[in-house]
Amino acid sequence: GFGTSSPLVYTDGSGNSFLYIAGVNGRVYCIDVAGRGDGTTQRIWSYPDDYPAATPLPAITGGFKSSVALSTTAAAGPTIFVGSGEGRLYALDAVGTGSMTTTVRSGFPFPAITNQSLNQITTTPAIDFGKVFFGTAMSNDGSKPGAFYAVDQDSGAQVWTVNSTTEPLGVGS
Repeated sequence: GFGTSSPLVYTDGSGNSFLYIAGVNGRVYCIDVAGRGDGTTQRIWSYPDDYPAATPLPAITGGFKSSVALSTTAAAGPTIFVGSGEGRLYALDAVGTGSMTTTVRSGFPFPAITNQSLNQITTTPAIDFGKVFFGTAMSNDGSKPGAFYAVDQDSGAQVWTVNSTTEPLGVGS
């Protein structure tokens, strides 16, 4: 199922409309909205690739807890951003490869697979000023507070972070 993920509809420069949605099953889907749901609706791609792959790639551990967001980045074009239950922010090529698959943008996921993950990303990413903003939940055992992050939308580099134990600045501080 799709849990609490909200769909996003995007219309490209040619007038084609696509629906993007993240699933608790650990996959993100791009669907052509031109169909009528009677067998004419087509899946454009899924990530990680599971269709029509002979050997589907494993799903993202922990599924996707956030809704998707879209931005056209200077470096890569239309990009889907989505946070995962495993604590990584993914940036996916919104157009796809043409073979029912898509690719992860360079510099993503954040943090890299080789680095320790964050807490679950439970907020829908917000994108502006060339940055992707998102928040994480407190760790399940309460040992790590939630945090709010800003990463560069093109490179995936962390710009800043504020954890939930940081005291806010007062007016005039």
